[in-house]
Amino acid sequence: MFSQVSTVWEKRYNGPGNSYDEATSIYVDGAGNVYVAGASTGSGSGKDFAVVKYNSEGLTQWVGRYNGPGNGDDDAYTVKVDNAGNVYVSGTSTGSGTGFDYCVVKYNSSGVQQWAARYNGPGNATDEVYSIQIDNAGNVYITGYSNGGASGDDMCTIKYNSTGAEQWVKRYNGSANNDDYGNSIAIDNSGNSYVTGAVTRTGSDLDYITIKYDANGTQIWAVFYNGPGNAEDFPSSNAIDASGNIYVTGYSDGSGTLRDYCTVKYNNAGAQQWVQRYDGPDGWDEAWNIILDPAGNVYITGNSAGIGTGDDYCTIKYNSSGVQQWVARYTGPDSSNDYCNWVAPDANGNVYVTGIVG
Repeated sequence: MFSQVSTVWEKRYNGPGNSYDEATSIYVDGAGNVYVAGASTGSGSGKDFAVVKYNSEGLTQWVGRYNGPGNGDDDAYTVKVDNAGNVYVSGTSTGSGTGFDYCVVKYNSSGVQQWAARYNGPGNATDEVYSIQIDNAGNVYITGYSNGGASGDDMCTIKYNSTGAEQWVKRYNGSANNDDYGNSIAIDNSGNSYVTGAVTRTGSDLDYITIKYDANGTQIWAVFYNGPGNAEDFPSSNAIDASGNIYVTGYSDGSGTLRDYCTVKYNNAGAQQWVQRYDGPDGWDEAWNIILDPAGNVYITGNSAGIGTGDDYCTIKYNSSGVQQWVARYTGPDSSNDYCNWVAPDANGNVYVTGIVG
């Protein structure tokens, strides 16, 4: 049963180029302010980073735009807000003769740009940020992929301090010397960072990898997961609990089951605690987001092929021991492809998911 939802407010943003504008990320702070980031066509500048802050009533508070030094396309993928109300937008931005570069822009709570930090990898080609986290001291952690030249695309993780000064850069090239991607980053209260991505290894195609770095960027451990199909294993999201356990989800080729949801729990030392796989009724199953509640329950969502219904929303709850509590599937009214990409539980045990309904 689905209740009717009333629209409280709707806001649109048309950039100065009066053309293409796309929202890619949203964040809501504790006061109900809403931050929307994405790419917006500028006036003679291609696409620019754009972030809009609305108050809880939907009134525009400010708009921040960023045009990179190459005066080409700049695509923002993520937005985060720290405890002081500073806003961080990250993505990929055209450099001057450097291709697409990592880029993070910080604004204060009034929308005034504080700094922009850029990174061009050794391959002088495409570098894209996929995930960002901010710690309580205002340090900024980003991960994604960065071209390394002969090594192809490498996982690349960077830490900046609160003023935008680069603290360290860590690159990872898998054993097959091919493309590797950093997809998600989590941080703990000690300044350790946990980076999850897909790495190409000799003899096993893409595998899950999770790397722990300490506050100084020293690698503490790296762990891998290769599914039973010995083919493509692609993690999309990670999360950390209060005890420092790390949870990773994504999709993994099974043995005769095509792509399955695959969720792995590691303890703080990197030892695997459990693996849970989900093979839906028919075809591919791809998990895109993971979140934990305060009790340590694990919620996974993504898309899973149904019988005669195309791809469906599919959300799974596990307890902290990896025991499946329930599976909930949703098929849209047209029985077409439905793609779910976000899950959030509330304090009352309700679970909310969102995505695209075909």
